[in-house]
Amino acid sequence: MVGGAEMATLFLKNKAIDDFYLSEIEGYFPGDVFFPMNLMDHCPRTIYRKGSGFTAYYYDNLKE
Repeated sequence: MVGGAEMATLFLKNKAIDDFYLSEIEGYFPGDVFFPMNLMDHCPRTIYRKGSGFTAYYYDNLKE
């Protein structure tokens, strides 16, 4: 999947994706569109990589 919040919502709601990498960047960045984190609440995640100012997570079993 390549895209933003709208594409992610489409894939996640339709269970069309098995796993997912998501990076969280520290700081405040104003915007008008946001990633649908509520659709990821049921998914197990592990920290894939942590660096200065960011954390990358791996979400698995998204179809469950």
